[in-house]
Amino acid sequence: APPIGLGWFLCLLVAIFQAATQIEEQTIACTVELVAVIFTLMFLGPWCGGVMLEFSSNIVENFYKWIYV
Repeated sequence: APPIGLGWFLCLLVAIFQAATQIEEQTIACTVELVAVIFTLMFLGPWCGGVMLEFSSNIVENFYKWIYV
């Protein structure tokens, strides 16, 4: 969710800036959003991967508990 939230926030700021300056270039908003999502994934990717690995490990380790309930 952090990359989506940051992308949405920056897209909103770019849209406000474009409306204020009457710039009608669509690639500016897309480029800013794409760069923001890529950098967010670069910095938060290891953390997100660790959370997903811990979650999936927990499921695999405790799977027998759910079978014999």
